[in-house]
Amino acid sequence: MEAKAKPWLVLSLLMAANCMQYYCAHAEPVVACLFVFGDSLSDSGNNNNRATLGRANFRPYGIDFPQGPTGRFTNGRTSVDFISEFLGFLKLIPPHADTSSSDVLKGVNYASGGAGIRPDSGMIGGDNIDLEKQVRNHSRCHVYASEKWILFPCVANVSCCPSPCLANRTPCQNRSEYVFWDGLHPTEAANRITAHRSYNDIMGLVHSSI
Repeated sequence: MEAKAKPWLVLSLLMAANCMQYYCAHAEPVVACLFVFGDSLSDSGNNNNRATLGRANFRPYGIDFPQGPTGRFTNGRTSVDFISEFLGFLKLIPPHADTSSSDVLKGVNYASGGAGIRPDSGMIGGDNIDLEKQVRNHSRCHVYASEKWILFPCVANVSCCPSPCLANRTPCQNRSEYVFWDGLHPTEAANRITAHRSYNDIMGLVHSSI
């Protein structure tokens, strides 16, 4: 089945609590923390234990991720994962479902597969954490935020893992040449490109604020 190439949005909030200009010299992250809101394009495991068909904690999802399947809706890392690496974080931003009190100091991923602005968005597949709930989960963190929207254009329209990407299905071998992993989500290769663009935009904002 062919994947429909369409513009997509990744909603993430970039939180900066301190002055950024000395971080690089001290091998610190470029920003103090990173908080992520969104849907399956950014979800890193928040749906794993929810009553929903919108889960990706099984192979071949995660086939190129060091830890294997984690709940990410792609073969490897998401754009958010790459952005956190580019910003200098030594660890990937953890999903809210797996965080403890100390984890929130560096950031949290609140994204949930199938989530939307409306509470009933994506509910046909089961339970999810809509945007209002994601913001509510974040309400305990009292920091300043700025919003960032990222658009991804469409190259090819064929998915690497035949849609629907069922458990233990054999995906394509040349995954780095595909834009779409399954019928809806980009591959790690596409996520890297998006993350590079986002990182450049973020750095432009950081430098302009110094």
